[in-house]
Amino acid sequence: MKKILGIIAALALASAVFADPDVTPSVAAFNGSASIEYQVDLDNKAFGIANATPDTEFTIQFVATGDKTTSGDGLWGELKIDIGDDPVKVTGDGVANAFVVPTVRVSTAKIHFTDDDFYANMSIFAPGLGLGGGDILLATKSNGAFPSASVSIDTPAGFTLNFGLKDVVDFNLQYADNGVKPSDAKQYGFVFDASLKAVENLNFNVAAGYGTKAKKFVASAKLDYKLGLTDDLYLLPAVGFAMDEADAKKIAGGLLFGWGGTGIEANFASFSTGAKNVENNCADGVSVYLEKTLADNTALAFRAGAFDSKFLGDFGIKIGAQLVVADLANFGKTAGDAFDAAIAFSKTFDIWTIDANAGCKFTLDTSKFGALYGFGISTDNSIIENTKLYLTYAGEHAAEVGGADLKGKIIIGAKIHF
Repeated sequence: MKKILGIIAALALASAVFADPDVTPSVAAFNGSASIEYQVDLDNKAFGIANATPDTEFTIQFVATGDKTTSGDGLWGELKIDIGDDPVKVTGDGVANAFVVPTVRVSTAKIHFTDDDFYANMSIFAPGLGLGGGDILLATKSNGAFPSASVSIDTPAGFTLNFGLKDVVDFNLQYADNGVKPSDAKQYGFVFDASLKAVENLNFNVAAGYGTKAKKFVASAKLDYKLGLTDDLYLLPAVGFAMDEADAKKIAGGLLFGWGGTGIEANFASFSTGAKNVENNCADGVSVYLEKTLADNTALAFRAGAFDSKFLGDFGIKIGAQLVVADLANFGKTAGDAFDAAIAFSKTFDIWTIDANAGCKFTLDTSKFGALYGFGISTDNSIIENTKLYLTYAGEHAAEVGGADLKGKIIIGAKIHF
């Protein structure tokens, strides 16, 4: 404790010397809980009382997250430094202690030439020389992506010039060489892209690049447009193309019929091995997605999905399902071809909260089926103050599809908490 007080005192004194950032020691978290359970292990035919290791959380925060940015007008230099996502803090959990100091980084370094309706600035960071890419929004398994490419340069060093007309069009020129090298070892590369901003809900970008290392042109184009049908319903078509330095040409497209939120953390139950069926980052709606390299005898990947937490949300239900096929020409014959579904229910009735979940996976190539299931009922503070009473059960029969075969556990518990 004396050491902690010493650290606080030293940092408090430091705040009088260094104005940026402010050092404000404070207790950010001081919590804990303890529980006792009666467990019935159906797989091992065992039962008995279990005292869980008490959970504790103690955090002293010294410096909050934040940033510092220069300002200016006309011709000026912009520099922004960030403190990382975690603040400077000391943490303890009853098992170990840690002094957390996040990374401090320069996130922006630009020279602004003009900031009027016509704007122009130059980032002095080394460019990535990439083009295309980005997510195609789907209802489930939202890793559909616009095709991408890049220009290869050894140890690229250079700048990115950004200019355009506000709300009309935006341009970027990435230019790089391979650093300070003799003339016979020099490499050069550039990427130029343009984005249309004048049409509401339309994202349209085209790009091209070239590098002297590979002596190849690369290119990409991508487009998506959100078409509102009602206040809630919309269509979101998307299509993208890219050609890389290997002359491979790839196209991908998706269509989402949506009716609610996006980027939803569904948090469906996972198999005991950690394998998931319907993953997070869902959108209320139904979608299809296709992806193909434009060459003979290449696979045409296909995904279809559906998710809802809006129409059924008032009933405490969220549900998702998806079909994933590696190649439509060989439907159901490729490892990974599968159908997944998941459902979760959570609703409070008077003082009792009832939770239930179920999920399944069917592998098309091996015709194997697996399922998981769970149930719980709990009440918090209503019968015993500061105490949660609960009964839970979870099991699965999924060893053939990446899970395990478990009859599961029945757990009756009481958890005292703040």
